[in-house]
Amino acid sequence: MSSQGSYLSAQKGFLSGPGGRPAEPKQNFLLRFINTQILAPEHRAGNISIAWGVSVFVAGIVAARNFGDLITPVF
Repeated sequence: MSSQGSYLSAQKGFLSGPGGRPAEPKQNFLLRFINTQILAPEHRAGNISIAWGVSVFVAGIVAARNFGDLITPVF
């Protein structure tokens, strides 16, 4: 046996974070954005307002495409 030990005797914290606990996994930008801006309760009122505005806009486009002949004046 060598003075450095075998390859099976890793130092404490080699595969885990300090204190023996696994390190907290980092979230990517998209997950962090969704959790802090979209799903957060303090932003819910503004998100509902934005969703309502987008849905009214899309409904207006759908109505204009489907019933455009009724909207266009005929001279």
